[in-house]
Amino acid sequence: MDVNSIKRKRLRLRVKKPVESKSNSFKRNFEEYMADSNINGLKYVGDKNLSLSERIFFILAFLLVSSLSTYFISIMWMKWTATPVIISNDPLTTSITQIPFPATTICNMNQAMKRIAKDIEPGTLEDYQLKTLCMRDDVMNHNFTSNWTQYKEFVLRVAQPCEEMLIMCKYGRRSVNCSKIFETTMTDDGLCCSFNLVHPKFNQQNYREEDDFDFYENIEYQPVDWNPEIGYGNQILNRTTYPRVALAPGSALGLTIVLHANFDDYYCSSTNSAGFKILLHNPIETPLVANYGILIKTGYHTRLAVTPYIPSASPLIRTVAKYKRQCMFTSDANLTYYRSYTRKNCELECKARIIEAQCGCVVHFMPRFDIKTRVCSQQDRHCYKKVRFSIESPYNKTFSCKCLPGCFSMSFNSQMSMSRFNITGYVKEEILQKYDSRFLRENIAMVDIFYDDSVTRRNMKSQFVGFTDFLCKQ
Repeated sequence: MDVNSIKRKRLRLRVKKPVESKSNSFKRNFEEYMADSNINGLKYVGDKNLSLSERIFFILAFLLVSSLSTYFISIMWMKWTATPVIISNDPLTTSITQIPFPATTICNMNQAMKRIAKDIEPGTLEDYQLKTLCMRDDVMNHNFTSNWTQYKEFVLRVAQPCEEMLIMCKYGRRSVNCSKIFETTMTDDGLCCSFNLVHPKFNQQNYREEDDFDFYENIEYQPVDWNPEIGYGNQILNRTTYPRVALAPGSALGLTIVLHANFDDYYCSSTNSAGFKILLHNPIETPLVANYGILIKTGYHTRLAVTPYIPSASPLIRTVAKYKRQCMFTSDANLTYYRSYTRKNCELECKARIIEAQCGCVVHFMPRFDIKTRVCSQQDRHCYKKVRFSIESPYNKTFSCKCLPGCFSMSFNSQMSMSRFNITGYVKEEILQKYDSRFLRENIAMVDIFYDDSVTRRNMKSQFVGFTDFLCKQ
């Protein structure tokens, strides 16, 4: 090779290749992508062997299919975001031996015993408290006030005690001491007796023993923790623990009680009649007997066949916004008095705070955030009734308590039947045989409470379509 040839070769190597423009590079890459693409129609758009009209047809077809796909995906997206939760029956049944027997609160309509009330001197603090308890209007100008401790001591003295009202109790065929399984509770209908409540130390954030009505420690029965979200957990349950589970369906294995109204000792009634009120409720809720209690007549044997209603939720809906799933987990709530969230607990705590702020007192059955807070009297009745009506009325928005239902909860539906005592012949229950027909008709009532089936199905809230499911369906 001569010198000139070498120089020419070196010159060619020094000459740079022309730089391809960005638009040409994009066009070349796009044509290669369309040629190698597996998307139907798109690969034919870049096929230079097809005519222009054919390539335009495939472009239009591709755009039409893409538009339709986007439209249907957007509909599915809106449906997923609008209704993220669906309620369905749990495919697995729940045995009644895994859930508590209904908490049962019983109230005598008589608010005060005549034998005690007649000895109270007019014009005293006790006279004022008695008239407040009986909701008498002639105490509006009194200047007495009472705190919770004073009010509690007075009510305990004048109201019929549980050991007098409950004269016979059976649970699961076994006769039991009524005073051992019922506890004294304060409700919106006065002093009442409750069975199968969760102990306050498990149900209140800041439990105080001085708030209890029963001062003795029941060593025969031991309280355990329970709430609808966690259940009993790994706690060991037996006949001596409460809240008690149901043993089996049917009246023979439920709760049977005989009640004594003591009609001759009536001083003032919470209604226009005499007898009892019974409320079946969640063991972690404060019983609201005045408006929701079932009336029980004396002289009758009453049966309440109970069906539990148990809403529950999948853990997956925790990621769904509260306003969309329309329920609250206990961890979501910000209750300061109750430990476990239910809508009724939330509403009662909210009402107590508003009434205390507006009226300077707290109604006797509501949560007390300070032991020194004054108990509302008849003088405050107009104020706290106005506030309560404002909270509960859908038309008055001055005050409101926006409490969602609990994601986990429990309530009870019951069917009632009753029959008059056989007062002219033989009475089967031994304790009833010692009373004459007039006394049975005026003072005694017998009640059976039992589950109507051995299993139930929960109502499960779950994701309508999960995000992964949403992607997989597209």
